[in-house]
Amino acid sequence: MALRIGAVHTLERVAHDSPDAHWPVMEFFCDFLHERATWEDPAAPPALEAHAELQAVLDVLGRRARMHEFGKDLRLDLNRLDLRGANLVGAHLERCALNGAHLEGAALGACHLEYAACQQACFDGAWMTRASLLGTNLRQASLRGTRVARTIFNGANLEDAELTGVDLREARGLTAAQLARARTDARTQMPEIFDTEPGAR
Repeated sequence: MALRIGAVHTLERVAHDSPDAHWPVMEFFCDFLHERATWEDPAAPPALEAHAELQAVLDVLGRRARMHEFGKDLRLDLNRLDLRGANLVGAHLERCALNGAHLEGAALGACHLEYAACQQACFDGAWMTRASLLGTNLRQASLRGTRVARTIFNGANLEDAELTGVDLREARGLTAAQLARARTDARTQMPEIFDTEPGAR
């Protein structure tokens, strides 16, 4: 286990120091996650419990040298992964692809998910306080029981997103039009103040 985690950190240093190696290493890490954590059986234990090195890979992806990606149309492929219970606090996952991923119970505080593709992703029970969902596509995503105090929702697509029972009172940047497209119920607590425009305030 220690050897595998050490190898992850060695590759991180290579990617940091070499602009040419940076993205191939990031793609290798994404492939590594897909080999060991593709979502298959909801009754199975979370993949991160069985493979501790997966959290090390997520740590690297979340703090990668993004300056090597400037001006390039690149997107981390994290689609349909079992990321239940992952620690992604403060991670930079802007524009990543998380379609159909499972992040139940994940720690996503202050996570950067700006313009990420999260269609049909499951965030049930996740902690997303202060996360940025600016322009994020959350179509048909589930956020039941998710904590979203001071989470930024400006411009997020909430079409058919599951927000039943979610406390949105301290959420930021939500408009009435956004929530009209989401699934809410009598237990959903609406924002104290609605934005009038979808842009940042």
